Amino acid sequence: KEWSQQELQLFHEAIGQYGKSGSGVELEMISKHVGSNRSMLDIKLQYQRYMKMVRQNIEETERINPWTTEEHKLFEKLLLEHYEDPDKFQKIAEKMTSRSIEEITQHYHKLSYDIVHILTRPLSQ
Repeated sequence: KEWSQQELQLFHEAIGQYGKSGSGVELEMISKHVGSNRSMLDIKLQYQRYMKMVRQNIEETERINPWTTEEHKLFEKLLLEHYEDPDKFQKIAEKMTSRSIEEITQHYHKLSYDIVHILTRPLSQ
């Protein structure tokens, strides 16, 4: 069944509110936010489609303006310093002047997506 505009809006609100790690707890919170018309499988599949789209957008941006090794190292160092801070992206951007807050946020979500994808894919036998 196609998702309505209202369901998609609720889904995107929930992603913003509860995060993008794809954990079971987050998916449950997203499901509650979207409402009872959608199963957990629906939520999980929509989440996967959403994250694939996000990753494609980020990859296109990074293809045009790739991150250097030095930027990766600095990003990781600053992320460790500010990980618990709700304003972490702002603080990283203040010290990492070669990238905008949007680029830093996208880079973080790309790395998060990669980690979730690695952790949730079936092990080859």
